[in-house]
Amino acid sequence: MLRHSILNNINAYVYMKDSQRTFLYVNAKVSKLFGDTAKNILGKKDTEVLPKAMADHFYQSDLQVFATNKKQVIEETTTDDEGNIHRYISTKVPLLQPDKLPAMIGFSTDVTELFKLKEECKKLANTDPLTYLYNQRYFIEQAEKEYKLAKRYTKPMTLISIDIDHFKSINDQYGHPASDQVLIEVAKQLQGSLRQTDILARIGGEEFSII
Repeated sequence: MLRHSILNNINAYVYMKDSQRTFLYVNAKVSKLFGDTAKNILGKKDTEVLPKAMADHFYQSDLQVFATNKKQVIEETTTDDEGNIHRYISTKVPLLQPDKLPAMIGFSTDVTELFKLKEECKKLANTDPLTYLYNQRYFIEQAEKEYKLAKRYTKPMTLISIDIDHFKSINDQYGHPASDQVLIEVAKQLQGSLRQTDILARIGGEEFSII
């Protein structure tokens, strides 16, 4: 049928479950994810198809659909056998049929790579590309927060400013690659002296700061 052909070829996991957690429909993408055929999955409860902890995790958002009888959009996560986290954006819609248990249709899209890209962009926005320390923007944001906390609770706060002496002479004599390596090594040495709660950043050029 055309409907099955469409549902089996869209880039989403499509499934239907009733309020008793029984699968009424799964498309080919769901079947592949569960490692079984649609024929074997249909008529089974989610706890018979998935590990109980995972099935119970998904069922929490299913319950929201049945309790409210309204569409729910949820971010869901799973962990595979290798410990990798997978993230999904799921849209779950109630389905009421005469003389049948309440049911819902789910559409889930794998956004794992998109989430990783978002986190990487966020990290890059806060990171100095040479030393991989925090950058000036992030440092100033954190310094303001720490200052307000220190002031509110009358706690001491220390700001350390570090500058490499005669750095220009290194740059002039040995060139940018050598001076970059100096900055990288200094950053490593500073990191090795930090406590877990300290914040270290490259403020610019050969300047570093620590809170």
